[in-house]
Order: sequence, then C-alpha cells, then structure tokens
Amino acid sequence: MLSHIVGGTVRIAVVGEGGDGLAVRMFVDGVANDGWPAAYEEIRARVLRVWATDERMTSPVLVPWGEIPGRDALSAYVMEIVARTWDLSEGLGRPLALDPRLAEYSLAAARVALPEGPRESRPFEPALAAPEGADAYGRLAAWLGRRPLSPTA
Repeated sequence: MLSHIVGGTVRIAVVGEGGDGLAVRMFVDGVANDGWPAAYEEIRARVLRVWATDERMTSPVLVPWGEIPGRDALSAYVMEIVARTWDLSEGLGRPLALDPRLAEYSLAAARVALPEGPRESRPFEPALAAPEGADAYGRLAAWLGRRPLSPTA
C-alpha cells in the first residue's frame, strides 16, 4: 500500500510537470521498510512545488483517463490518497480518527472524476450503495466500488 501511495504521488508530480502520467508506474520499488516516510516526504515536496501556481491549477493536464483541468487532476489524486488512508485504517481495524472534511472533499472530487455507471479505463469499480448511516468515508468507499462495513460493525 505504501508503494502505491508513493507511486501515485510520483504520478501527480509528473502530470503537474506536463509529463505523461501513463508512463509512471503506480508502485515504487527499492524502498527499505523504514524508508517510506522519507520517500513520501521527498515526492510530497516536489508535488507542492509543481502545483503551487494558479496557472498550473487551471491549465489542462494529461491523466490516464484523458485531458482535464489541473485542479480536477489534483483533486482526483487527493481523493486517491484519502481513499488509501481509509483502506489502511479499515485493514488495521479502524484505529485512525479520520478527518470527515477530507472525505467530503474527496467524495465531491470522486463524483466529478468517476461516472456513476461503468468506469472503463478507470481504476475503480462501479459505485455501490453506501450502508444506511454511513459516514463520509463509508459513502466515499461505496462510490469507489468498495463495500464499507456498516457504521455499527
């Protein structure tokens, strides 16, 4: 999962630099188990530099599913990181207190980036119905095709 998170962050840096996101693997090799924080911090700093201007946010960029405004591309990658954070928390038995504002933002971005029906050429399954009473993360997970546990599970 850490390899995927760092790889996705490398991809959004390359996309922001005007490169081809398809040319970037979504997984990173060769990082020692204790090296993930430094690997992520290095690429995070690059992303912040690349995406710092309004021009970058409004200019079109090429992502794996087409050409879109930079702001929409960056929002989709924020959604990806938030979804992976949820994945990690769920996999560890929900030990993390996750910020619901991030999930609400990410759900809004996901609704723009991902159609409700078939999602050809996109890395998410079709949306599912969220369990009754699902929080923002549960609704986000369901929109991304995951089966969140019920809020009382």
